[in-house]
Amino acid sequence: IYKAVDEHGIRRLVLDCISGLTLRFSEPSTVRQELHRISSLLNELGVTSIFISEINDPNAHSRVGEEEFVAHGLVLLKLNETNNELQRRLLIWKMRQRAHCMKHHRFTIGSKGIIVD
Repeated sequence: IYKAVDEHGIRRLVLDCISGLTLRFSEPSTVRQELHRISSLLNELGVTSIFISEINDPNAHSRVGEEEFVAHGLVLLKLNETNNELQRRLLIWKMRQRAHCMKHHRFTIGSKGIIVD
């Protein structure tokens, strides 16, 4: 990571998908430690990071229940069906040290990017 950040001048990094850590480590506390280690390293390097994780339980906020403790922000993306139409929804569940709206927002993805209603 150090070498890639230095050689390419990386300032933003997306890790897709951190769910793979749950395959490598069986204990949730170990997953938490590894996420914290990676997050701290990226923070030390001045890199803004986004960790993407899949969630199997529609009522959960993270895969193993540890990710939200490491993250500064937690944004949930959902796909809901209403009247036989799929709608994308976004909820900012957590944003450390920032005030934020606590309601779902509809969003679309089009040729001009992401539009949040």
